[in-house]
Amino acid sequence: MTPFCWIWLAAIMGLPLDEATSHHGCHSVQFQTTNVHAPFEMAGDAVIVKEVIQASLKVLPEPALVQAVISTGPSVGLSSEQQDKLKPLFSDAYSQIAKDEQMSKISSALPYCLSVEPVQGGHYFLYVPKRVSKDTDVLVFLHGFGGNFLFYLKVLKDQFPDHIIVLPSWGATWGNGNARYIREVYIDVEQRFGFKIGKAHLMSISGGGAISYDIYQQNKAWFKDLTVLASTVAAGSVGKLDGDLAILTINGISDDRFPIEFVRERNAELCKGVPKTVSSELPGDHFFFLSDIRGWRNCVRETFGY
Repeated sequence: MTPFCWIWLAAIMGLPLDEATSHHGCHSVQFQTTNVHAPFEMAGDAVIVKEVIQASLKVLPEPALVQAVISTGPSVGLSSEQQDKLKPLFSDAYSQIAKDEQMSKISSALPYCLSVEPVQGGHYFLYVPKRVSKDTDVLVFLHGFGGNFLFYLKVLKDQFPDHIIVLPSWGATWGNGNARYIREVYIDVEQRFGFKIGKAHLMSISGGGAISYDIYQQNKAWFKDLTVLASTVAAGSVGKLDGDLAILTINGISDDRFPIEFVRERNAELCKGVPKTVSSELPGDHFFFLSDIRGWRNCVRETFGY
C-alpha cells in the first residue's frame, strides 16, 4: 500500500496516521457474519464432559475451565500420566498470560467456540506488532479440538512478535471450517484496524490440520506456505495437492493421537506429489506446542525462514 493510500485509509476510518502503533497488541474481536459453526456436540461417553464444559463456561475463567476438563481424564482421551503432565503445563501457560500486560484482560473465545446454542456472528484473535507496513509478515493459525485457546495467541505472539497474527475461531475445532470464513476475517481486520492482510504463512494444529491442506491448495493466492503441527494429511487429499506447495509437518514421536508410524506413511505419500514437503519429528507427545516451543519454532525457522 502506498503512503497516500495509508493516509487516505486512516482519514476515512478516523485513525491516527500511525495506526499500527495505536492498535499494537492483542485483540479479541467479534464481527458480523452468517457463516458460522454448528453448535457444540459431544456423543457417547463424552456427554458428561459436555455437561461439565457447559456448566463451567458460565462460571469459570478459561484457566479453571481447562483444568476442569483435564480432570475428566479418559472422557477426553487422557491417561493419568498425561493428566499429570498437562496440569502443570497449562497452569504455567495461563500464569504467563496473567502476567502479560497485552493479554491479561483479553476475553476467552471458549464460550463462543463451545456454545450448544446457535452462535451469532464470528470471532477471531488478532495480534498487531508495533510497526505495520506492506512488507509485514502475516501468520494465520487454525486451532485444534477444544476451541481457540488463549495460550495459542500467547505463544504465537511471543514467538513471532513482528508478525500480524490472525487466529480465526471456528467451533470446537477447525476440522469442519471453511476458507470463506478466513476471507471474512481478513475483510474485518482490514476495515477495523486499517491495514492490508498480505500473503500469509498458514499454520494449523491437531484437529485443524487435515483441513488446512485443502484450504492451502484451494487458496494458494492467500498463502506462502503451510506448517502443520501434531496432525497429518487426510488420505483423500494426498493426490489432490499441487506439486508446488511448500509444506512443513511437525509431529511428536510419542503422539498417541497421531502415531508416528502412521504419520510417516502418510508423509511418504505426500512427498511423492508435493516434493517440497519437509517432515520433522520431535521427542514429544501430542502437546509439544506447549512442552517444546523451542523445538517446533526452530523447525519453522529452519524450513521457511520466519
